[in-house]
Amino acid sequence: MSTRYFEFTTNAKGMIILPGLSPDETFELEQLLHQNDDLRSVPDRVRLDALCEKHCRAAKSSVAG
Repeated sequence: MSTRYFEFTTNAKGMIILPGLSPDETFELEQLLHQNDDLRSVPDRVRLDALCEKHCRAAKSSVAG
């Protein structure tokens, strides 16, 4: 498994905000990340990679812009 780094902030309610992801996507990502890598299904791996990529693109563009 590769190491993943996330750029996040928290809002006034203490909820994690990930650039590029909606609150529902952020919750979904958290749930996927808590799964054991060896037990994660192929569709879950694909979804995890897609959410991570979406966040990374948004985080990179926010730093560059």
